[in-house]
Amino acid sequence: MLCYFAAIVASVAMSVQAYALADASCDGRLLGDSVLSTLGQRNVAEILWSDIRGAYDDAVAYCTAPIRFSARDWLITGAVLGSSAALIPFDQHINALMLRSRSHVADVTAEVGRYYGELWFGASVGIGLYGVGTVLGNVSMRRTGCLALEAVAFGGVLNLAIKALVGRSRPYVGEGALMARPFQCVDSLMSFPSGHTTVAFAVSSVLAECAGESLVSVGLYALAGLTAISRLYHTKHWASDIILGAAIGAGAGLFVTHLERERNAAQHYSRIMVYPTPFGIGLAMQLSE
Repeated sequence: MLCYFAAIVASVAMSVQAYALADASCDGRLLGDSVLSTLGQRNVAEILWSDIRGAYDDAVAYCTAPIRFSARDWLITGAVLGSSAALIPFDQHINALMLRSRSHVADVTAEVGRYYGELWFGASVGIGLYGVGTVLGNVSMRRTGCLALEAVAFGGVLNLAIKALVGRSRPYVGEGALMARPFQCVDSLMSFPSGHTTVAFAVSSVLAECAGESLVSVGLYALAGLTAISRLYHTKHWASDIILGAAIGAGAGLFVTHLERERNAAQHYSRIMVYPTPFGIGLAMQLSE
């Protein structure tokens, strides 16, 4: 119970600080003033429908992203997969080391990390920020919550698909790091990649991007890292599972916040207006702020 409340307090504190900084900092904020003023005039139903349509568009963009990958994107993807594969020969040694590092303090710390990576916990952070932001009319808070939910959902679906495809045995089963039975969809065979780590990094990456503050970002990613370590500590995952899980979560979070920035940039536009005058045709340029 103590671990539960510690995780709640840590996450809420980071979330509040993140959206507060996002709302106050022009550099860190993802939403521009034009977006805020536009959405401020709409009712809750319109806002909800707009966010649902935006989430659908983001989902389509996420699923089709590999089609638009640049050489740099494929290089990063290869580096992540390569790093994960490179750890496989050391997986059992790393887990054995974690088993020798047991202590009461480590037990409590690992529990905090486990709670932070729970799916219900990540979803609660997103729903909480979205709901409170909607009620208070705080667009930055609402959009941060929406992006967190998107990142958890997108990363989670990809994570589950890979889990089912690979069917890797978890460490506690005792079958070794190389045992895999694809398409079994049994919890003991869903080690690769780590779902808790994906959720934790998805939430932390969104909050960190929305905050735009280095110290808060360090704290948020430290919490996500704690989740990753806790999965090793509890013998639920191998180290190679953790690497890919973290990359999927952070990738989803960075992807949706990048899309949000693009939407914000689209609000800053200029247009030429043509209108008749007594002497002919007049031109005027309208610039958004």
